[in-house]
Amino acid sequence: MGFRTGASIVGAFGLICTDIMTGYVMRVLSTYLTDAWGLNFTHSAAIVNMWEGLAKMLPLAIALISSLFPNPLLVPILCTISYAIGWILMTLSTPPLLARSTGTCSDYQPDCIGHTQKVLFYIGFPMVTVGMSSIVVLVAFIFGDDKEDDDESREMIGGDIASHPLLGFPNYIINIALSYIKPWSARFAIPSFFSVISVSLFLLVPYKEKGEMLSDGIDGLAKESPLTRAMRVLVASVSKLRHKLDDQTRLHEQGNRRTSLPRTRGLRFLDKAAIIVAGKSPEEQEKHKWTLCTITDVEKTKLAIRMAPLIPSIILCGVIISIGNTYFIEQANNLNPKIGKWKTSTSYLLAAYDSTKQSMVAFTFLFQLASPRSGICTAMFLSVLCCITAAKVERRRLHVIARHGLIDKPDQRIPMSMYWMLPQFILLAMVDSLLEANVKSFIIRRYKKASRLLYPLLFARAITGAGILGGILSVHLAGKFSKRVGRKVNWFQETLNRSRMDHYYWALAVLCAANFVLFLALSFYFKCRSGREYKIEGTSHKKESENQSRDIGGEDEEKPETMETVAEAAAEFIEVVAEAEADGDDD
Repeated sequence: MGFRTGASIVGAFGLICTDIMTGYVMRVLSTYLTDAWGLNFTHSAAIVNMWEGLAKMLPLAIALISSLFPNPLLVPILCTISYAIGWILMTLSTPPLLARSTGTCSDYQPDCIGHTQKVLFYIGFPMVTVGMSSIVVLVAFIFGDDKEDDDESREMIGGDIASHPLLGFPNYIINIALSYIKPWSARFAIPSFFSVISVSLFLLVPYKEKGEMLSDGIDGLAKESPLTRAMRVLVASVSKLRHKLDDQTRLHEQGNRRTSLPRTRGLRFLDKAAIIVAGKSPEEQEKHKWTLCTITDVEKTKLAIRMAPLIPSIILCGVIISIGNTYFIEQANNLNPKIGKWKTSTSYLLAAYDSTKQSMVAFTFLFQLASPRSGICTAMFLSVLCCITAAKVERRRLHVIARHGLIDKPDQRIPMSMYWMLPQFILLAMVDSLLEANVKSFIIRRYKKASRLLYPLLFARAITGAGILGGILSVHLAGKFSKRVGRKVNWFQETLNRSRMDHYYWALAVLCAANFVLFLALSFYFKCRSGREYKIEGTSHKKESENQSRDIGGEDEEKPETMETVAEAAAEFIEVVAEAEADGDDD
């Protein structure tokens, strides 16, 4: 038992290290696809954005699917196995390994990439992405504890594992070490080797033993998923269309002090899901969850609907984040990497990016503590500055290219320091750090004690992932738009030297500025609406519960008001008002 558990923990740490290696390789993968495969830089950027966006969105999908099985670890274990298999296939897809078998050359040139190599890559790539996403759930299994309020482990569970402060130093060492390994077959082989060893160690623990260790679920994975709960509320509301909802209607769990969320006035149609139908026993109706829901279930669904208008504004920041591992890396790849006589590489820019995210932990915590909404607004403002900085640096890069006659020489080194791009990497890291962390706190503050933390954290991560996937669409739309305005020339040409990425960055800056104003207006409306509902309903919540208790108890009996009962009632009233004010003014 001890050896197997230790092997499982060592395997989990091995998977985390493999996750760090995978992160580096995927972040610079666009250069491999453009140089070795000969792909257009927008095509290679789309592939990298596909990986990064899905890697952030799939953990939520894996969590939701896992909750449907008796043992939630079945799906993540299968996904982890695909992680190792995917890396093996991607390693075999590099030209040197199968050159003799396929009759192709072994150089990293487009002519050496045959049909077999492409098939292996396109099969292994999604398997690696799915397996990488499952590591979040496995870390939740190893480190998470559903019975204890361990905020540190939950933050590690819901966030980006490779960017966790405890893994900062190993992250730098691994990234810089991999940057000095030039052959792509070796870069793919190293995480492939570690993934196979880590998965083998983790699987030493029998599957049944894993199920026994998972007593109460992975921080909510074994419990009902938010998607299922929302569907139950909608189905129950539709099934009671004919029932009237007034002050005399009995609602399930209304007035119960253990209820996590009080009833609010908005979206009253959903309240019908909690109606207790007259003529039937409440105990009998409680057995049918698809026709009777609690007030808490209804309010959780209302919260999700109220926050929906804010999501598109947050997604646009994800679009800005998507340009970091793609176009920024592509631009820096042909710039002068030297500092004096010391030759560096793009991994140093990525190290500066990661260091900035680590140093932003204190500022992010202050925003989370004071006002997550202000943290999101700050991230949006910084995204505007990042786009403006990137546009100006790109304009300078194009001037240097034109002055030295390098427009038709995309493979030659440009006589401009790579570290001109350092400010935009730092600004982008600040956006990345502030956005996801404050979106998590924004969601958790709305749900408070009504939900375990894993699903809100994964949902915040998925919003950023959706924005990164949206970066693919933004490039397509920007190309269509550029053909109809100005010189009517597509901003995205075959090579980066002929493209006008500065125009694209200026367009993003304008969109981000408009998005910043829109988010301020929507969040102000959202705050006023939610605050008014909670205050009004919070103060009347006790009265409704007293009326309901009289209805259930029968006759309205007069009771002597002793000092004890008066003090108890006053304490309850103060508690309700305080909770209502906290809900309304939590930001």
